[in-house]
Amino acid sequence: RLAAPDRATPVVVLLASVLGEKTLLDLLRGASKTGFSIGGYVRARVERRDGKVLLAAGSRPPRDASLEERLGEGLPDWKLTLFHDPADNIGQSLSLRRHLYLFLIGVLICLLFLGGFLIVRAVNQEMEVVRMKSDFVSLVSHEFKSPIASMRTLVERLQAGSVQDPVRRQLYFDVVGGELQRLTRLVNNVLDFSKIESGSKEYFFAETDLAGLAKDLLLTFEPLASQRGLRIETEVAPSLPLVRVDRDSISQAILNLLDNAMKYSEKGTMIRVSLERNGTAVLVKVSDQGRGI
Repeated sequence: RLAAPDRATPVVVLLASVLGEKTLLDLLRGASKTGFSIGGYVRARVERRDGKVLLAAGSRPPRDASLEERLGEGLPDWKLTLFHDPADNIGQSLSLRRHLYLFLIGVLICLLFLGGFLIVRAVNQEMEVVRMKSDFVSLVSHEFKSPIASMRTLVERLQAGSVQDPVRRQLYFDVVGGELQRLTRLVNNVLDFSKIESGSKEYFFAETDLAGLAKDLLLTFEPLASQRGLRIETEVAPSLPLVRVDRDSISQAILNLLDNAMKYSEKGTMIRVSLERNGTAVLVKVSDQGRGI
């Protein structure tokens, strides 16, 4: 056991005076049952002035991590070296822990950057959704204004009695009815949009004669097209199969196509509606001669 120099020196000198070098080494070896170590982590090495190793813990001490001391007077010119054995677990543990901390810090920084990126992306997505909803509301508001203004003008003329011709009066009524149907479609679009967004939209599929459905839709749409100076031409292939669809949704889809074709077509042009077989399905085409959406 190493003690402070002021206490250890008299004892060591006394041992050196009474015992010889070999006896002292035997005593040290007997006292050290752990490979001549101090506290389990610090290794000790004893050698003479001529470099002969008298007692060692197994490995050479590192030059930059050792403590050397020439022992005091009375000893046979020994040099004592204390050091951490490079093979000791404590050094490896400290190094491993340091690398672990550095790795954890790196992971934390990466997570912070990833979290910031995800937050920014989520905010951008929410802003895009808000912008799309705002555009949708603006578009719907504009779409509502057109049929309402048209109906108001026609109804005011009818109320004022300025339309005496029965044929012209009936035409006004037909236009008002068409605009009301257009408003109904717009309202249904808004309601469907809300249901689809909330996930509560329901569809009821049934075998449907799409050719007959399209003809019924065109009958309600033709007065409005005529009032705008547009012609509608239909072409239906014979023996079309029944198709399994949601009647209200497919009707709304076809009317939306017709409405867009009418909205962006010039006066005097034609809108063409065709239905043809496509394998076991039915293909509906709506084409126009306008400038396009």
